[in-house]
Amino acid sequence: MRALRSFIAVSLVAATLVAIAFRFLPRIQCNLEKGRINADIRDLLRFGVGDLRIARATRNAEACRRCTELYPQDYEMLILLGMNERALGHPEESLRAYRRALALNERPEIYGHMAVVELQQGNVAAAREHLLRAATFSVVFTALVDEPLRSEVYTAAMERHEQLRRNTKK
Repeated sequence: MRALRSFIAVSLVAATLVAIAFRFLPRIQCNLEKGRINADIRDLLRFGVGDLRIARATRNAEACRRCTELYPQDYEMLILLGMNERALGHPEESLRAYRRALALNERPEIYGHMAVVELQQGNVAAAREHLLRAATFSVVFTALVDEPLRSEVYTAAMERHEQLRRNTKK
């Protein structure tokens, strides 16, 4: 009888550990991947060229997709997916990932990334709109683009800030 109780206790502990592992290990793995991908994609967008860039961005995008399937509310992983899709030359997929991230959390950096993609596609009007939204949070985002768009958006953002100041004083 004592052996049976010991066996049941060990089985329960083992089952609990397996349940915990299946519940928390994927989250830990995705968080580790997020850190690796974040560092990797920033290097790729600055210095990456050719086949190495494509291979690394492909591996990153696959990891992002895996994690967003497990955790669809992870807007940071969606941002990283968008950045990797951009590095792969897939602007529509990149914008789709950014829009999904925006639906979860409206962050100025998402608008900034969208502006860069739209500009690369030649859609200046959409880029201006996204950049103005980002610059409304912080004019630092105007550094993502070159002149004359930078000055135009900076001026519009400062006008918007002044208008908001006037409206809050009333």
